[in-house]
Amino acid sequence: MMNLNEWVPFELHTHTIHSDGKLSLIELAEYIKRLGLNGFALTDHNTNSGFKEIKETESKSGISIIRGIELTTFFGHMLVLGINHYVDWRDLTASNLISRIKEIHSEDGIVGIAHPFRPGFPMCTGCYWKYVIDNWSEIDYLEVWSRTFPSNKRDNLRAFRLWTDLLNQGYKITAVSGLDLHYYESKNDPIASTYIKNSGNELRNGEKIIESLRNGSVIVSMGPLLTFNIFSINQNMEWCIGDIVYLLNDSERLGIKINIDLSVKTNHWEIEYDSLKVKLNSNLGYLNENKIKNRSGELIYELDIPRKLLWMRAELFGIMYGTHVMIAFTNPIYFKFKI
Repeated sequence: MMNLNEWVPFELHTHTIHSDGKLSLIELAEYIKRLGLNGFALTDHNTNSGFKEIKETESKSGISIIRGIELTTFFGHMLVLGINHYVDWRDLTASNLISRIKEIHSEDGIVGIAHPFRPGFPMCTGCYWKYVIDNWSEIDYLEVWSRTFPSNKRDNLRAFRLWTDLLNQGYKITAVSGLDLHYYESKNDPIASTYIKNSGNELRNGEKIIESLRNGSVIVSMGPLLTFNIFSINQNMEWCIGDIVYLLNDSERLGIKINIDLSVKTNHWEIEYDSLKVKLNSNLGYLNENKIKNRSGELIYELDIPRKLLWMRAELFGIMYGTHVMIAFTNPIYFKFKI
């Protein structure tokens, strides 16, 4: 069973009647609850007027709400989370984008790029990201899965490849999903959730949630919860998603522990259990794959860690609603070898 003190499902991209959404904040919160989620980020376009309703809505709904805004420009949409005041978008240009991001960081906020490859004008003005980022360490997260049934959409495949390329270049960037929710979804397509590590039962502590997003302590799934840990065979040490493993030797053998929790959000997805496979991906390509052979969903084995390894993540594949897709993925565990 999922321990709610460890991983909680959130939706990180939503809109209300305060911008172009169709739902009030309380209607959105109740809908989020029906989707089996514990919280969401309020990210209305270019306004924070909904902030004044957050405290009352949290109290009535029992849902945790992260303060955010979607800075919506002609050259891209940028999500800002963890800032309690209005962030002006009107003078945002290519020349001052990074300085604006630095201002947000100085106030302990984080920034993410929304749906970077979604078609832009005339279908969605500014949705396609056109700003040039020279130093990607300024970006905290990427929305690599967007909309319903996200893993089989072409623009999301491009976003996922961009994230992987950035990891291969040595950047530490968190990948998330975002429904870009404006109204009640009429389709029965599966919806991805962003599971955020919630150490110390701090669900209502927005700073803790932002910290987990910043650190990459995040899992994305349309179905079961996929967790991934690495442990030292000779020492009492264990690393979780988002952690950095510091190694002394050129090559070291470590333990891999993967778990697939089938108990989460069970009314919101259907899979063919016998089709499930877990692959370990890395900057060196796929390291191995394992078929899930029992209902416990647990895999424990040993793996040689080569010196050139920079990062490693788990990916869950299988048949969902008759289609073979990536169902879930973790953010990476990172590696650094001491000279």
